[in-house]
Amino acid sequence: MSAKPKPQSTEIDHIRNTLADVVDGLGQTRGEMHQRFDQQDKRLDQQSKEISERFDQQSKEISKRFDQQDKRLDQQDKRLDQQSKEISERFDQQDKRLEQQDKRLDQQGSDIAAIKEMLQALLSRQ
Repeated sequence: MSAKPKPQSTEIDHIRNTLADVVDGLGQTRGEMHQRFDQQDKRLDQQSKEISERFDQQSKEISKRFDQQDKRLDQQDKRLDQQSKEISERFDQQDKRLEQQDKRLDQQGSDIAAIKEMLQALLSRQ
């Protein structure tokens, strides 16, 4: 059986120093990773806030535009209602005029018939 030779103290020191360096390096890398994660979280929070603010602003603008459109449509409805009322009134006035004309024509027809009767009566006397 062959016995493994014991490493010398300088070799052990070297291995220990190397392991210590690796552990320190891993610790630093882990710390840097946490810093990067924190930075990413902050960036994502900021982006989320900016997107939310933009969304809110756009929502307000869209709502304002819809309100303006609603007002315009309401005004057009009022105008159309007014025009419809005016047209109805004109038709009613026109109907009244036509009825008056019909009455006048009927009266004139009656007057003409009466005049004809009077003329016939006068002519028949002679």
